Amino acid sequence: MDIIIQSRLHRGLLVDTNLLLLLFVGSHDQTLIERFKRTRNRGYTADDFVLLRNLVGRFSRIVTTPHILAELSNLSMHMPTDMGRYFACLARALGTFREEQVPKDDLLSPKWRHVLPRIGFTDLSIIEAAPRGDYLVLTDDCEAANCLYKARCAVININHIRGCLWLRKG
Repeated sequence: MDIIIQSRLHRGLLVDTNLLLLLFVGSHDQTLIERFKRTRNRGYTADDFVLLRNLVGRFSRIVTTPHILAELSNLSMHMPTDMGRYFACLARALGTFREEQVPKDDLLSPKWRHVLPRIGFTDLSIIEAAPRGDYLVLTDDCEAANCLYKARCAVININHIRGCLWLRKG
């Protein structure tokens, strides 16, 4: 696992929506992780946030797509916190991210027609964007991870590294 991470530290990390939500909720207020419906229902804990923050912090470039950003915004709504302050922090952090544009025609390509109904536009945008920069993809979605693997993208399912002590230490 560490070899995959090391090989892409300077290329970039593309973080799936749910994990990006965990990262921003935890950065804003760790106590919200287990109180906010969207992170609580996924079973996330403060320990998961620390693992994620330490892993993301190792990369020189974090990558996103417009599809991830739209989904992140939608999932962030109704958080029991000061939304103005949360979105201000979110905007500052996202300002440092690299954005990969994925045109709708790429997502609607005949080669993806069998995959689109299973994973949707956001995950499909990740599958399209990841090879462009040879980015490592971090997800918690088994179906998306399998599709990424089949598309020959470097992918790590965070559920497979939750016990990695070397990532829990700052």
